[in-house]
This record gives sequence, C-alpha cells and structure tokens, in this order.
Amino acid sequence: MTEEPKQPDSTTDSQGKRLPLSPCPKCGYKNDAATPCNEVADENMRPRPDDISVCLGCATVLQFNPDMTTRAVELDDIPGISNDTKFQVRWLQQTIRRLRQIGKLKL
Repeated sequence: MTEEPKQPDSTTDSQGKRLPLSPCPKCGYKNDAATPCNEVADENMRPRPDDISVCLGCATVLQFNPDMTTRAVELDDIPGISNDTKFQVRWLQQTIRRLRQIGKLKL
C-alpha cells in the first residue's frame, strides 16, 4: 500500500492523491509530478482531469485523464484554451527543448 503525502506537493492531484506514474506516449519519460507554471497559479494548485501539462522529456503537450494518467494532445485541439495559455505552453516547450539541448535539463 502506498502512503499518501500529508501536504499538497508536486506529486499529488487536486484530491490529495499521489499522481500515478504516467509514461509520455511520445518519448516514454515517466512523469509523476506536476507544478503550476503561470504567474496567477497558487503554489498549492494541483492538477485535475483535463488540465494540461508538458513532458519534461520531450516537451509534448499532455492532458490529464480522469484517472490522472496523461495522454498526448495537440494544443490547438483543446477546446476553450486561451491564447495566453497557448503562449505560455509554447514558451515552456521551447524552454524545455533548449535546456535539454544545452545540457541544463538532465533527466
């Protein structure tokens, strides 16, 4: 039996349950944490189903399923996503790719 964390952290979902290990469908990187990445996010904000994420391994856009595993999605196919959010996600993708390219993000 897995012990549940007592306080919200990057490994828990919005219900306080541990995020499942979810391999990226593009690169296989095993994602098991999520951190809010915009300036209006509360540091204790935790992911919910349908929220988006970005794989640290390859910068693929991911979306949380109801069971909190993730699936690859195209940013432009997500209904209701704002242009500001698209900009932030694309910036994050570029940053991840660049950091990996120069060896500053090693997994």
